[in-house]
Amino acid sequence: QVEVFPRATGVVTAILYEEGDRVRAGEALAQIDDRDARITLSEAEVALEEAQANLPKLRLPVEETEARLRGLDLSAEQAKRDYERNLAIARGGPDRPGLISQTELEAKRLAWDTARAEAETAKLALQRAEVEEKAGATAVQRAKLTVESARLALSYTEITAPFDGVVAERLCNVGDTCTPGAAAFVLTDPDSLRAVFFRPQRELPLFRGAAAPAAVPVSNGSGDPDAG
Repeated sequence: QVEVFPRATGVVTAILYEEGDRVRAGEALAQIDDRDARITLSEAEVALEEAQANLPKLRLPVEETEARLRGLDLSAEQAKRDYERNLAIARGGPDRPGLISQTELEAKRLAWDTARAEAETAKLALQRAEVEEKAGATAVQRAKLTVESARLALSYTEITAPFDGVVAERLCNVGDTCTPGAAAFVLTDPDSLRAVFFRPQRELPLFRGAAAPAAVPVSNGSGDPDAG
């Protein structure tokens, strides 16, 4: 036999079982006003949909930046090869004077440096886009948890039976404001009742299934043990 306590605070809107009724585990015994809980759940579900819809928007900058970075890496590699080739030509040799001016060589070096700088900037942009995408995924997980929490709060607006049994006592009425600190029902399982009682220790063998000790015959002094 247990006292059933509500897990939410609110006004009782319906009593579903009365004293003496049999109930099954998980069945609602009474209903608490759930309008606020339903609104909270709806708001959480809308927030989840918005967070999920935002994920593709956050993925697009990542893909665009990745493509741009690949192109800039190729450009930087080409600029490097051009500079190294022109540097070798500019240096010439004892039997081959340089054919490229210092100004042209510096222009090639500047083009290489510029391509490298643009590639580094694209890498930073990619990291930023990936961080924003990860933040969006975290927002989706947070929204899912909020939905689960709202669903749990909504389930608490039903006062449910913890096991199969009989309603022994109803302690609330429609219109009452119930709180988790006050019992709403008393539920009894008549098939699993327990009784606690105390007996002398000398009777312990009886409860262990041992046979009771034989009666001691009483004699009346005539020599016939059965005469007593």
